[in-house]
Amino acid sequence: MKRVLVVDDDANLCEVLGEFLERDGYAVTMAHDGHAALEFLRQGGIDLVILDINMPGLGGASLVQMIRTDPEWRAVAEVPIIVVSALWDVVTFDLDVQGGFAKPVRYEQLKPKIRELIGPG
Repeated sequence: MKRVLVVDDDANLCEVLGEFLERDGYAVTMAHDGHAALEFLRQGGIDLVILDINMPGLGGASLVQMIRTDPEWRAVAEVPIIVVSALWDVVTFDLDVQGGFAKPVRYEQLKPKIRELIGPG
């Protein structure tokens, strides 16, 4: 089963997105900040990361840069990342991500990109 890591400091958003993903057959892991996300990535088995940019502590942009460039994270450097953030339309990010959507986003908008990147659940 494909495993998706949802990273957002909004617990409600994580829950709702998680429910849609699980209905589509994906296993879902949730983290509410970048540090918790790193712990799940360290354990391995994550096929896709969906994350917010603006989070307390280690934010999404720093998390992406760390995963993509720090040799410590070489094992997960190729995991596809989709950004879902209120900042997506406001700022042009120079991030190595495979997709970006502005909040609020409907799951129907995300679903084709998820399937493109990791296939059906």
